[in-house]
Amino acid sequence: MVQASDFNNLLKKHENIIFHLIHKYGIRDPENEFYQEGIITLWKAFETYDETKGKFSTYAYFLIQKKFLTLIRKHNRQWEKNQ
Repeated sequence: MVQASDFNNLLKKHENIIFHLIHKYGIRDPENEFYQEGIITLWKAFETYDETKGKFSTYAYFLIQKKFLTLIRKHNRQWEKNQ
């Protein structure tokens, strides 16, 4: 079973990935929606990581980036519908 302290340590170590991607895509995140989704995705990466397939940080970066791009597309579609 995964301990909360294990994930907290992982979050401290890899939180910069979330901030980097928010900055990279110029995301304004006043309600911390993207940050929260980044943490959830980091958790999913933690649960599904397979050591034989590469570094964890690369895997986490890929999953978080993919999630952010999906959210950006979703927000853009909603914005276009409202126009």
